[in-house]
Amino acid sequence: MEKLGGYVVMILGAVLLIGSSALVKISIFQNIPKGALMIIGVILIAVGFFLTLSKKERKQLEEVPIYEGKSEKIVGYRRHKK
Repeated sequence: MEKLGGYVVMILGAVLLIGSSALVKISIFQNIPKGALMIIGVILIAVGFFLTLSKKERKQLEEVPIYEGKSEKIVGYRRHKK
């Protein structure tokens, strides 16, 4: 879910960065200085980028059975990296 938030923040930063361009005339951005829009846009893109790289999602380890002897009786399970 955090990756989705990171993408949204990056898109918002890109919109602000495009809005700071002299080629684009959007009425919402007319009263805000172009330099401030550019700085805020770059900061939002950087924050969104770091949110998409966050590794807070822990991957579930695969459970593998532990066998006993030739009868192959399962005595337990252990977690194994995929």
